[in-house]
Amino acid sequence: MRTIIPGEIATRDLHQFLLGCVAPRPIAFVSTLDENGNKNLAPYSFFNAFSSNPPIVVFSSNRKVSDNTTKDTLHNIRTTGEAVINMVNYDILRQMAVTSVAFDSGVSEFEKSGLTPARQISQSVSRKRVARPPRS
Repeated sequence: MRTIIPGEIATRDLHQFLLGCVAPRPIAFVSTLDENGNKNLAPYSFFNAFSSNPPIVVFSSNRKVSDNTTKDTLHNIRTTGEAVINMVNYDILRQMAVTSVAFDSGVSEFEKSGLTPARQISQSVSRKRVARPPRS
């Protein structure tokens, strides 16, 4: 048995260890808008369902290991107080990979990936969710 003491292991190594602890890894898309109305879409592998009663799903917008910065998603949620958690399925796996690129703030990952925001807004918040592509 291996013991991991978080303060005694490099952050990048701890990150990889934690990624391997849960498999298969569910992936969430979190869609937000910034204060100027720019759409943002980011994938999160630190995501899971925690309860059905009450319904609770969570994701963690942890700091980047490379430079300790955060994603635009966290800024947008702190600014607007809203986000939509979308599920990633196999049909949109390639588009999800495109959204993981570190684009500049204000660049729409919806547009870069070819994914489309749903026409209607979500029921409880003003953010749009990902429209599902037709199955082939």
